[in-house]
Amino acid sequence: MCALLYRILSPEYEIAMLKSGRDMINAIKRDSVDLALLDIVLSGENGIEIAKAIRARSHIPVVMLSGLSAAETIVAGLGIGANDYITKPFDPDVLKARVANALRARINETKRPLEEVCYELHGCTVNPWKRHIESVAGAAVKITEMELQLLSLMLRQAPGVVSREELSRCVVGKKWQPEIRALDVHISHLRSKLSEAGLPKNVLCCHRGVGYSIRTANAVRH
Repeated sequence: MCALLYRILSPEYEIAMLKSGRDMINAIKRDSVDLALLDIVLSGENGIEIAKAIRARSHIPVVMLSGLSAAETIVAGLGIGANDYITKPFDPDVLKARVANALRARINETKRPLEEVCYELHGCTVNPWKRHIESVAGAAVKITEMELQLLSLMLRQAPGVVSREELSRCVVGKKWQPEIRALDVHISHLRSKLSEAGLPKNVLCCHRGVGYSIRTANAVRH
């Protein structure tokens, strides 16, 4: 599989085939990795656990590639912060397109505007560039990259409703699919983080059959 992936991707990218999760983390520490492509079932290791370790240290795109296609496995992969999940067998052109999409999204994210925009919510502050919610008491509640993308999208459009389709494209890069509950998993985790920061339970509103919205959000420029 590694040899096949190398043949598919090496014409466009510099590929490193690493032997273990530890090797991957060490490469990330050296800032020599732009994207991690991980299987789930690995010799002596679990790709989900490696992805968790990556996400705890880095915001590089993580793409899961696995023969496990059960909805709960896909949700688990996306739930820990993977940017995409590709099931085997796969079309080489689709793989290349989705890898390119994950890298492009990362490049766009790092194009930081000249002015930072923070959002105030009932005394709490959301700073997208610091990736946390600052509570009224000043404590920082960390949020994952996926949660940040969802929250930022809703904040930009507040108090309007953001459709499930638009939110799903933000998270997994494609139209919402009812049978795959990835969006609901991310929303549930985000709701818990907002509550942990001391925000009211109804600050993240569900509009059944339509989408979600954030109540009373105001942008504050610094």
